[in-house]
Order: sequence, then C-alpha cells, then structure tokens
Amino acid sequence: MVNSVIKHIEEGQLSPSYLIVGEEVYIAEQIIQTLKKKMNTSDGLNEWHYDLEETPIQTIIDEAEEVSFFAEQKLIILEHPYFLTSDKKHRKISHDLERLSHYLEHPCDQVVMVWVAPYDKLDERKKITKQLKKNSTIVEAKKFTLAETKQWVLATLEKRKIMMEADAVEELLYLTQGKIDITMKELEKLTLYTNGDVITKAVVQQLVSKSLEHRIFDIAEYLLHQQKEEALMIYRDLLHKGEDTIKIHYILVMQIRLFIQVRILQERHYSQSQIAEVLKVHPFRVKKAIQQVNGYSLEYLGGVFNRLIEGEYAMKTSVMDQSLIFELLILDI
Repeated sequence: MVNSVIKHIEEGQLSPSYLIVGEEVYIAEQIIQTLKKKMNTSDGLNEWHYDLEETPIQTIIDEAEEVSFFAEQKLIILEHPYFLTSDKKHRKISHDLERLSHYLEHPCDQVVMVWVAPYDKLDERKKITKQLKKNSTIVEAKKFTLAETKQWVLATLEKRKIMMEADAVEELLYLTQGKIDITMKELEKLTLYTNGDVITKAVVQQLVSKSLEHRIFDIAEYLLHQQKEEALMIYRDLLHKGEDTIKIHYILVMQIRLFIQVRILQERHYSQSQIAEVLKVHPFRVKKAIQQVNGYSLEYLGGVFNRLIEGEYAMKTSVMDQSLIFELLILDI
C-alpha cells in the first residue's frame, strides 16, 4: 500500500489529502519526502508545517485558501490531529471542525494536506474522522515486522539496482534489529561506501554501528571459542566509551543464558522459529545463538554460566577493582 501511494505521487497523481495513521515515523517521512520532491518545495516557499496542539485548524485553512504569488502548489503538513482520537484531555486550542468539514468537501485545487496521526487507532465514531478518511488517501504506518523490513530492503535494492549479497542483507537486519529507519540509514551509508560495488557481509560488519548488546554478543562468542584477547579488547573498548563493568557482565550472563536455553530447545528438536517464539527473542538473535552453540555441550555452557555467576558475586563483595575481576574471569574461563 505504501509503495503504491509513493508510486502514484511520483507519477503526479496527487491527492488533496493524505492521512497517515500509525507510529512508524519512517513511513510518514517517505510520503512527505516524495511529495516534497514532486512538488518542488525545496525553496520552502510553498511548504508549511503545523502542530495541531498549538495552531487552530481555521488558521491553517486560511493559509490553504490564500492565493500564493510565489508558487502554484502548497504542501501543508499537519501533526498531532488529536481531535481524530478519543483523547479527552483538556486542550487549549479550539478547532473549528465545521469549517474543516466544509474544506474537506471543497479542497483547494493546488493544496496538498498531509495529516500525520501517530496513534494506534482513530475514533471512528466521530463525524470528522469519518469525513477525513472518506476524503483522504489513507496510509497505514504500522511498525514494520522483520519480514516487512527485509521486503522493503530487497525492493529498494532492486529499484536502485544495488548489488548486495544475501548474507549481507541478513547481517544488516541482524545488526539493526530489523528497525526500518535505522536499517535504511545504514543501507544508504553502505551504498555510498561501496559506490556501485557489491555490498558484502564483511563490509556490513565493518561499517554498520553495533549496539552494546551486539558487542557483548561478540564477547560471548570469543569467550566460547577461547579467544580471550579478542574478548578483552572489546571489553576495554566498551570501558573506554563509558560503559559500566557490572552492566557489561549482566548482559554477558544473559547472553550465555540464552545460549543454554537455545541448546536445551535444540535437543528437544525445536525449530529456529519455534525457539524464537518460545523465548520471545528476535529471530536473528536465535539464528546467531544456534550458530554459536553448535559443538558445545550443555555441561560446558553451564560451566561458563556458573563461573560468570561466581564472578558477579565477587564483583559485589570483593574490595578488588571490578574491571580487574572481570578480566581475570575472562582469562580463567
């Protein structure tokens, strides 16, 4: 649906009103940016932004109906139309909804209004809500699922003729946790860096920023593989960036705990998707965990987990420096 709306805009089939409902900011940004490009509002002369919690709708309609001497078209972006919801909180602004109703029936030919409603749902019982939906192109801005983010990425790659390896796409989605806005920003960075060359998994790992959880996953991976110097290098880098040893240790414990849970469910013949569903964990985290625990027994993983718990007790009770305890723990496991 979103791609269809964008295509129509690019082809010049503009609606006098777009109603974007939902909390996915990325979708609203895509619709607005496509309209800006098509309507050529880069000079700012025919583009207006209003917050409906601060500006009455009658003022905005005055602007819409005013003849412009500088531009043929006007793009008016309206945020927080709370009067479309069941929100009963007291508001300082009094909106003339009758005038809005009349405008929706007789919109100005050269004006495009974009209603950005970052709400789960609108109040369908209200007359103004029904009328706005009737007279608008409706865009659902629901949060992207992982599958939807992947589909959007693949469609973007095809549209822009960008070459990207399949495992590079998977790695990108893993590192961005499938969040569409972050994923697309990182894809733009990767595209600029490769400059027409194939985007590989190695390039993704080199350029895409890793979250604290992802970096501690790397520590866990190195720990299991007995690559202790590599694990300590990441730990010291995190300390240099202001992270706390106790916090790092806690997340590491949770990561090893996840490895144990995945190993148990694997031995019970659960599939990857079933494990993700049971543990309520991101599918890519489960996929990575499965790759890491292969070849390791429950006894070994349990032993690592127990040593980390002993280390936690030492950090909380010993007079020794916590970072020293952590480093000795990594070397000892």
